[in-house]
Amino acid sequence: MKRVDEKIKEIEKKDKNNRLLYIGFIVVIGVFMIFALRTGKKIRNQGETIVSQGDTIAQQLETQKELNIELEGTITELKQSLRPKEYWNHIKDDSSVESYIEYITNDWGIDKPQNNMVKAYETLHSDNLNVEQVGWLYIGSLNIRGEFKDSKNRTIIVLPKDQGAREPKKNDIIKLTYKREMNTYTRASHKSRFRTGKGWRPGTKAIVIESYKDPGSTDYFIKIKYY
Repeated sequence: MKRVDEKIKEIEKKDKNNRLLYIGFIVVIGVFMIFALRTGKKIRNQGETIVSQGDTIAQQLETQKELNIELEGTITELKQSLRPKEYWNHIKDDSSVESYIEYITNDWGIDKPQNNMVKAYETLHSDNLNVEQVGWLYIGSLNIRGEFKDSKNRTIIVLPKDQGAREPKKNDIIKLTYKREMNTYTRASHKSRFRTGKGWRPGTKAIVIESYKDPGSTDYFIKIKYY
């Protein structure tokens, strides 16, 4: 009888242990399912965000395409509306450095007679402009072998085209690519000089009206007319 009772107790003990293991197993499965559900929801949300961002990018590209088409239409309209004679008269009426430089450098397809181009250069070198700013600035170094170097890449030569890395010379049209405004001065020197009224802004163009190589150094200066 005693052995039977002991067997029953052993069975009950094993059954209890099995129930605890079962409960533990159920808890683990429940935690895993909760984690899986949350992860799935997060993935779905991310997927929806990606789809939304894709739609936004597509819309922005379409808007940009429409703006490009509109810009092309504006340029075409401008070309058609400005006839050569009217365009030249507009430049003469404005009579600023910027207007004459833009006339010389633009490539809008409007006919620009050679005599007008000559007159534009002559006017830029004259004192007959309504708006102008003139001054000297240090632009780089020129060694005895005639090799020009501008370590700060201050300017590029717009006209004449394809000039490479050479020093700006008289009649060159140049553009300021330096990141900051450059001051211009009353003399081609680092000493005994004074600032002119306005600095030369990045992204704008100027015409070189004179150049100067310091005989005592490699310093190279140019006198420009702008605005």
